[in-house]
Amino acid sequence: MCVCMCACFSFLNYWEKKYKHIWEIDKEAYIRRYEKAQKSLSAFETDIARYVQLKSEVNTEEATTPMRFLRIDCAPLKQTLVSRAAAHTHTHTHTHTHTHMTYAICLQQWSRQHVEGSNARRCMGQE
Repeated sequence: MCVCMCACFSFLNYWEKKYKHIWEIDKEAYIRRYEKAQKSLSAFETDIARYVQLKSEVNTEEATTPMRFLRIDCAPLKQTLVSRAAAHTHTHTHTHTHTHMTYAICLQQWSRQHVEGSNARRCMGQE
């Protein structure tokens, strides 16, 4: 019995070490900090790729694991982890799109103001 309990604790420890960060993170707080950091496009892509890779790793884990007289079913845990990794991927993509669209709109407005101002000065003979 003790051997089986030790194997179960070892199994639990494996999953916690490898994936605990996925289920413990406060996603909203993480995204707020992420937006304030104003990361580059390559940083966004790296983070998105990391969560895609994480989804792949979770999917390669065994769904059931026999331990002596027990069989541990990890399918619900795997499904939850894959869903959370997919949600992080979606959130990163949305945050990236929103951040860079806002930047593009601001740049476009700035450009219009300066081009229109420059054209108006030219028409008035000030340039």
